[in-house]
This record gives sequence, structure tokens and C-alpha cells, in this order.
Amino acid sequence: MSSRRNDSAGVAIVELTALLPWWGGVMLAGASYGALHLYVSRPMSPVSPGDSTFLIQAMARALAITGQYLLPVLFLIAALTSVLRRRKRRQLLAGVSAWPESHAHRWPAASRHDPAGVSEFLGSEECRRPDRSGRISRVPNL
Repeated sequence: MSSRRNDSAGVAIVELTALLPWWGGVMLAGASYGALHLYVSRPMSPVSPGDSTFLIQAMARALAITGQYLLPVLFLIAALTSVLRRRKRRQLLAGVSAWPESHAHRWPAASRHDPAGVSEFLGSEECRRPDRSGRISRVPNL
């Protein structure tokens, strides 16, 4: 049986926003606080007795009051996650590019008649070394 992830909406918001650059998360935090604060600071419209819109307005206001503080925190967590992921990618790239050339597997230069440079590689000494059983293989021994 396959297992399903049961993530909450907050985790989904953080994961999606973390895909943006860090400044995107910061801008979303500011915009969400500003928009929800503007909605909460407006007075509720008057309603007549027995009108069901009052209940909808009250619920939307309660969600907006909570959301004006919760959403910016989630967006800022996502921005921090984005910064940390970017730093990790930079360190991985620096580590790979700092390897000496002897560790890198280099293919020979390609030519017009052999665009991939395969024939030169297959004819090289590296390719003709015997393997452990004494057979000469067509695969390089690394």
C-alpha cells in the first residue's frame, strides 16, 4: 500500500513559498499582513435582524484576524528556508568545482567527424587496460 502525506495547509504554503527567492517570501509576508490588516480595521457593515450575512462576515473577520499574524510568519519561515537551501546549493557547487582535475572524468575533445569524441576515447590506453580477470575490456577502469 502506498503511503500518503497528510500535510497541513501551513506546510504546503511554506513549501511552495520556499521555491521562490527569499525576497519573494518577504514581500508576500508584507503584502498579506497589509491586506488582512486593512480588511480587519474596517468596521463591519450593518445588518438587519435575521440576516445570515452577519455570520459569514464574523467568520471571515475572525479568520482575517488570525491570518494577519499567521500568514506573515509562515511566509518568513519560507523565506528563511529559501535562504538556507540556496546557501546549501552554493556550498555543494563550490565543493564540486574545487575538485582537482584528476578526480574529474574527462572525455576527449570532439571533432567534426566524431562529434561526441567517442572513437578517440575508445582507442585510448585508459580503455585498453586489462580488468581483474585479465581480459581487455572496452570500458575504462576507474
